[in-house]
Amino acid sequence: MKFPNHAARARECKGTKEEVEIMCMAMEKEIMRTREEVKLISVMDLMDTTGWDVEKAMTMLKIPASERALYARSVAYAQARQGASWATANG
Repeated sequence: MKFPNHAARARECKGTKEEVEIMCMAMEKEIMRTREEVKLISVMDLMDTTGWDVEKAMTMLKIPASERALYARSVAYAQARQGASWATANG
């Protein structure tokens, strides 16, 4: 279990070991999703403030090579959505 402090708190709220493990797995999944979201926002903010392309921003944030394709796709998707929202709002 990666987050023993969460496990202890979950035990206070849940009864069985299985329930605690389910709760901890759900919490770990949410923590990982939040970390990924923060990385994506950081890449996009750095691109916006510096004018760097996605690769340069990921390099500066030390995003591992194994994750770069995922974040590059996510940035492209987010930019497309922002462009569509902007066009709708200003069109």
